[in-house]
Amino acid sequence: KITHYNVLRTVEDIFKLPYAGASSSADPITGCWK
Repeated sequence: KITHYNVLRTVEDIFKLPYAGASSSADPITGCWK
């Protein structure tokens, strides 16, 4: 299940941003990238 926290965490990882709130404990989305 993908939530807005997973999306936020993925964007934060891509742009090397600090984690905001609950996104720090969410898993980034990795399965759809090649």
